[in-house]
Amino acid sequence: MLLLNNHSFKYETEQIGLLFFPQHENLKIISNLTEKDGLSYVHTEIEYEGKSASFDFSGVCETKKDYANLIKRSAFGAAEKISDIPAPWGILTGIRPAKPVRKMLEDGAAEDEVLAVLKDTYLVTDKKARLAIDIAKAERNLCTNDKSKVSVYIGIPFCPTRCSYCSFISHDASKMIKLSAEYVKKLCEEIKVISKIINDLGLSVRNLYFGGGTPTALSESELKTLFEAVSENFDVSQIEEFTVEAGRPDTITREKLSAILESGARRISINPQTKWDETLKRIGRNHTFEDFLNAYNLAREMGFRNINCDLIAGLPSETPAMFSETCDTLLKLSPENLTVHTLYIKRASRIKAEHEKISTAGIEEMVDTAAEKCKEKGLFPYYLYKQKTTSGNLENVGYSKRGFECLYNSDTMSDSASVFALGAGGVTKLVMDDRIERVFNFKNADDYINKFDEIIKRKESIPKIFTRKEG
Repeated sequence: MLLLNNHSFKYETEQIGLLFFPQHENLKIISNLTEKDGLSYVHTEIEYEGKSASFDFSGVCETKKDYANLIKRSAFGAAEKISDIPAPWGILTGIRPAKPVRKMLEDGAAEDEVLAVLKDTYLVTDKKARLAIDIAKAERNLCTNDKSKVSVYIGIPFCPTRCSYCSFISHDASKMIKLSAEYVKKLCEEIKVISKIINDLGLSVRNLYFGGGTPTALSESELKTLFEAVSENFDVSQIEEFTVEAGRPDTITREKLSAILESGARRISINPQTKWDETLKRIGRNHTFEDFLNAYNLAREMGFRNINCDLIAGLPSETPAMFSETCDTLLKLSPENLTVHTLYIKRASRIKAEHEKISTAGIEEMVDTAAEKCKEKGLFPYYLYKQKTTSGNLENVGYSKRGFECLYNSDTMSDSASVFALGAGGVTKLVMDDRIERVFNFKNADDYINKFDEIIKRKESIPKIFTRKEG
């Protein structure tokens, strides 16, 4: 239950509550705002499962942002009294914590000034504040400021199995047989439509990214059909970065890797998540770590020189020592990118459905271990995002060797370039000088196929959105 008195900052108050009480069904928050003698006062009371606390905070508020921060600070102060969940990012609750940092730097603030704001105003820990500054500085060097350069994302919503922590709307191999051919056909049509829109608007493609799901869950012939559609509609030779996620080792074959190379893509992801086979089995991945090693070595043998690997900190039953050993084993392979995710259990996941309890003990140690080991091996943080209710309120960080940073990731997280998203679940993000607008595809592959005409109609509205002036 949420009661707000004299203000309407419902979202901001809720976000603080979710940080500390992810199982929020029995949560009660009362937030009261008063004004006196030029100061704004917020009193917050929180009750949760028999525990209660309150906190008062005051300050001078001149903008809506000032009020939002004041209300969040008060809720934060009350919540941390009765919750044992850490909140190292303080009241920075958005998914892109480096974005406001980058703006402060671009507005001329010195690093020590930014650090003070993060720690004193936003209550971010010193370690996370310095990470946000490092990421923001990397983004300044990687992101484009040219609004005529855009990214294209092509989504493949198929996986050989669904991981236990995931609720991604995807289809497993048994259903894919009847859906994939028609899905690929429609996707090729959307590629053609989007290419024309991009050309008519005088834009150019900087990054092309095949994501999922698992793109390599498609057959070799289906991949080739998509790659042919891409080459027919985009000048691949002028694209700065072309990535294909081949995330599940059990979907990778020599023939598929050959098709990827022939398409012009030079960056791929092959994701072990962990080196421990018992964990892989528990989370629903039908491959072993040896399968990963075979796929990784095959990709190297075939000439791939830019490989990303994903790890997850906090997987069920894993200890910091197990995670540390996974990091050591992977870094010996010398991947160009290592993306370290913190376990994020989605609401419709199997873990949630089965009420499985996942311990958050040791997760922060795992994340810190990964950062230290990456630095030792010459991989530096360049990409950062947070998700709501991530274990330990931690983050996901991309580490890279110099010169191998993923431009698509940087452009997307910094909102520096428009993203034309194709396929089921695609969200096209149009970045203009004064605003950002989004155009949504249907999430489910069935709906994508059956309501394809509606999707195309939405996409055909994009030129009007680009040329429309803010009212």
